[in-house]
Amino acid sequence: MGIEEENVKTCFNTGLVVDIKGLGEGEGGGEVQCIAIRADIDALPMGENNEALGYRSETDHAHMCGHDGHTAMLLAAASVLAQKRISIPKQLTVRLLFQPAEEGEGGALPMIAEGCLHQVEEVYGGHNEPEFPLGHIVTKPGSCMAGVCFVDIQILGRGGHGSQPWTLKDPVNAAAHVLVGLNAIQARNVDAFETFVLTICSIQAGTTNNVFPDSAFLKGSIRFFSDEVGLKVKQRIEEIASTTAKAH
Repeated sequence: MGIEEENVKTCFNTGLVVDIKGLGEGEGGGEVQCIAIRADIDALPMGENNEALGYRSETDHAHMCGHDGHTAMLLAAASVLAQKRISIPKQLTVRLLFQPAEEGEGGALPMIAEGCLHQVEEVYGGHNEPEFPLGHIVTKPGSCMAGVCFVDIQILGRGGHGSQPWTLKDPVNAAAHVLVGLNAIQARNVDAFETFVLTICSIQAGTTNNVFPDSAFLKGSIRFFSDEVGLKVKQRIEEIASTTAKAH
C-alpha cells in the first residue's frame, strides 16, 4: 500500500503496528496528534463446518467471532488512508493496531507493554454485529463491549462402579449442584442495577454408562462492565464451587 517499511513493526509475536503519517500541508488535530484504530486477528481452536462458505477455514482453527471481518475492515481502512495521505497534515499520524490473542492470552496488555500506544491520544475499536442491518455503523455513549473472565472448575472425587454409589465420591452430582448454585449469583448476590452474564458452556465427566469418574470439569465465562462486579462474581464462583463440592 506504499507505507514505509520503517513504519510497519511486529508486536507481541504476531501483532502488527502500522503508522500512516500525513503528507499534507496545513494544520489539524488540535491536541490530538496520533489516533489508533484497533482490530483483533486471531481465530478459535475449532473447525468451521459450513461447507457452503467459499472462504471456509481449511484448518482446525476458524474465525468464529468475525475477527477475519475485523481484520479486513482495518486493511480496507489502511488502503483508504494510504491513498488519502496528502489530505492528512504532516504532523498527524493514524496508527493501525492488529492485535493477536484477544480470545485467550490477552494480547492488548503485552502489546501496550511493548509500546504500541506510545504517543497515542485516542483509540478506536469496532466489532461486527450480525443483528444490525448491513451497511450501518452503531455506537452509544458509555460502555459498549463487556470485559471477560474465563471460568474453569475442576471437581475432584473418587470414582467407582455405578452399582455402589455409597462407596465413592461422586463428582458428577457435585458438578450438577455447583451449576445450579452458580445460577443463583445473579438473583441473590449482585445489585439489581448492575449487569453481568455468567455462562457455563461445557460440562465434562466420565466416559461410560456404569462407572463414576474421578473428576468433573465445568468451563464458562463471565461478561461484565464493572471491574467491581467482575471480582464479586469471581469470588462467589470460588465460594460456591468449593463449599458445594465439599458438601458432596
